[in-house]
Amino acid sequence: MPDLRLLRYFVAVADAGSVSAAARAVHVCQPSVSRQLRILERAVGTDLLQRDGGPLRLTAAGRRFLPIARDLLHRHEIALNVARSMEGANDLTLVIAATLTTIIDVIAPFVADTDLGGIALEAIEQVPEVAHRAVTSGEADLAMTNEPPPDDLASFLVCRFPVLAYVDERHPWSVRRSVGLEELTGVPLITSHASGTRRVLGSLDARGLSYQVAHNVTVPQVAQALAASGRGVAILSDDPRFDLHPLTITDEDGLVTVAMYASWDRSHYAADVIESCARRLQRYCAEEWPPLDEHEDRRDAVVGLRRSAAR
Repeated sequence: MPDLRLLRYFVAVADAGSVSAAARAVHVCQPSVSRQLRILERAVGTDLLQRDGGPLRLTAAGRRFLPIARDLLHRHEIALNVARSMEGANDLTLVIAATLTTIIDVIAPFVADTDLGGIALEAIEQVPEVAHRAVTSGEADLAMTNEPPPDDLASFLVCRFPVLAYVDERHPWSVRRSVGLEELTGVPLITSHASGTRRVLGSLDARGLSYQVAHNVTVPQVAQALAASGRGVAILSDDPRFDLHPLTITDEDGLVTVAMYASWDRSHYAADVIESCARRLQRYCAEEWPPLDEHEDRRDAVVGLRRSAAR
């Protein structure tokens, strides 16, 4: 089993693209890093780096060994966290995997407004299917996703967020609070890869309704920026920006919403702490984003609060 320090140097070189850059990253002199890499190669019995005078490249063995090295280092960090937890340390850091929208609109405000004692939260941006795998692999401790988690993870429904249609103040809908799903077939839509967009387009497709996508972008905030410039109606579940006017979207079943689920590994050494943190996030969401489908007056009030808070 190679020294973990050697693995760190190897991963640093692979990430930095050169021995000199890796040496600066790990704060060790370049000759020492080169020497340690030679020791690692002798330990594993093969060359991991090409040394032909050209740009640094991993050998085929190096490319195959790199994910193994990363996994060993990650598992070492998990083991240290387990040890600290068993010793009763109160400086536990939990990593949450979620989409960028969830991190910005939900997790970051929750961290800012909530005293979690000795628990610190970090977040990594992941699409739902990758977020679930991150929990299974140990890269993340908790996933917050808009898609139901797999059965092998512990989970519960945290909240339901309304999908909103965003228009600028010049749009005829700017005096309204709600729009029917069928009405979206007659306007240019601005969509993204976000779950709110997928939810609405899926509903339109299921009903055989045609629609016009004027712009499809990757980042939801850009979709709102396009709506603010009058390019169309943005379909998102994000909080409003750029002084846009949000409208709830309704169909025959009521408000169109997207769900957010919390999921974690049942066998995690800090499973009780993770669930407790997720439950606190659930209560936070219930306070900040109350259910919008009770009656129209409450819906108007909440949408107005979301709009005002974003200005």
